[in-house]
Amino acid sequence: MFFFIIALNVINCNIVCSRDKQVYCSKDSSEVKILVNRILIIGNDVTKEEVILREIRTKENDTTNIITLQNDILRLYNLGLFNKVEFLPIPTGDNRFNLVITVSENFYILPLPQAGFKEGDFTKFWAGINLMWRNFRGMNETVNLNFGLGYEPFIYANYSNPWLGKNEHFFTNFSVGYSNTNNRNVFREDTLNSILTKDDLQKYKINNFYSNFTIGKYLNKFTNINTTLGYSFLSVSDNAFGRTISPDGKDSYLSFTAGFNYDKRNLYNYTTSGTYADIKYYKFGIFHDQIDLNRVRLDIREFIPLNISENYSITFASRLVTSNAIGGKMPVYLRESFGFDDIIRGWKDNVFEGENLLGLFTELRIPVIKPFLVDGKRHIILNKFSILRNFSYRYGMYVTVFFDVGNTYNREDNITDVHFRNGFGTGLNLLLPFDVVARIDLAARRQNSVYYSQFIFSLASSF
Repeated sequence: MFFFIIALNVINCNIVCSRDKQVYCSKDSSEVKILVNRILIIGNDVTKEEVILREIRTKENDTTNIITLQNDILRLYNLGLFNKVEFLPIPTGDNRFNLVITVSENFYILPLPQAGFKEGDFTKFWAGINLMWRNFRGMNETVNLNFGLGYEPFIYANYSNPWLGKNEHFFTNFSVGYSNTNNRNVFREDTLNSILTKDDLQKYKINNFYSNFTIGKYLNKFTNINTTLGYSFLSVSDNAFGRTISPDGKDSYLSFTAGFNYDKRNLYNYTTSGTYADIKYYKFGIFHDQIDLNRVRLDIREFIPLNISENYSITFASRLVTSNAIGGKMPVYLRESFGFDDIIRGWKDNVFEGENLLGLFTELRIPVIKPFLVDGKRHIILNKFSILRNFSYRYGMYVTVFFDVGNTYNREDNITDVHFRNGFGTGLNLLLPFDVVARIDLAARRQNSVYYSQFIFSLASSF
C-alpha cells in the first residue's frame, strides 16, 4: 500500500511524490494551484465512486494543490480498500486538468489469517481467522466474524458502517462477542511502587460475554464525537471472595462511553507522520446497586518526521496515555494495569496494577528499507497462484530505538510518591502484506543497579 506517484507538469515544474509517501517539493511547488475540471476513477470494480469522492478534499470545478492531493491519497489508503492508488492530473487546456484516479482493489470477501503474541511473550501465541466481508455493498461497510484459538481464545461478530448520510457523516458499529482470559489482577489494595511478576497472580479464568453499540458523527475529516452503550456479563471459573462484585462469581452491568477522537495520521497500521488524540469518558454500572464507577482516559500520539536529506527522513514517535477513576467502588477486573495489553518494554514479565495509570512511550523509527510494493505477477512465490498474483504486496523494514516510562497508582495515592518504571532498547519492524507488522524488540531495564534484558515479539506496531 505504499506506492503511488503524482506527476505534474505545471508552469514548467515537474513534481513527483515518492513511493514512501513523503512529499519532497519546494514551497513554491507545493503552493501551485491546479484547477480540476473533472475527476475520473478507474479500477473500482466493487467500490462505488461516491465512497472515493466523499473521502477526498479535491472536488470537480475547484482548485487543489500538491499537499491536498498527497493527503487525499493517504485518505484512500487508510480506507483499507485498495492496495495501490495513483493520481494523475492530465492537462485539458486553459490551465485546467482532469484528475485520473486509478485504484487497485484488495480482496473483499476472504478469510484473513491472524496471529499474535500476547503480552510480547513468544510462548503466549494465538492464531485464528477473521472471516471478513469488507466493502459490503461497495460502500466500505464491514461485516466480519473473528475468532482466535490458543492463548486466551475469543470470538466476536461485528458490523460497521463508517459513513451514514451524505453530508452529515455519521457512523455506527455493532459488535457481540465472547472471550476467555486469564486473571490479570493481584488482589492487593496497596500496589503503589510494588514490583510484581505474573507468577504472583491468582490462577483462574474469566469468561466475558459482551455487546456494544456505537454511533458517532464526524465534525470534519479528522475529528469525530461518539457514544457507546455496552453490556457485559462476566463469570469466573473458580469463584472466590473479591473476584466479582456479586458473591456468586457472576457480574452483569451496563456501561456508557462518550468520546472525542482526532486522527490525522498518514497511515494507521504503521504511522510515520501525524497526530492522534482520543479522549473518553466511561460510566460502568447504570442502574446498578454495587457497580458505580466513572473513568476518564486520554491517549495522545504524535509522529514527527525529521528530514535527514531531501529524500530520507526518520520519525520521532511518542505516546502519552493516562486514565483516572472517579466515583464508587471499583471491581478488581476494571483496574488499570501495565503488563498485558500495554507493556513497559523491559518489564514485560511484571504487572503494575492500580485504579489510575500514566505512561509515556517514545520511539525513533528509522527506515532501512523504505516501503515498496511487489506486483503479484512478479512475486517470486505468489505469482504461481492465479488469484494472489493479481494483487500487489507491501514490504519494508524499520529499525527503532525506544524509551518507555510509566506506572499505576490508586486514587488515594499522591502522584509525587509514584516510582515510575522505565525501559529502553532497540527493535526491528518488518512491514509485511495485509498490514502485518512483525516486530521484535530487545528491551532492557535497570533495577537495583543491575541491568536486565529481554526479547519482545509482536505482530503489530508498538503504537
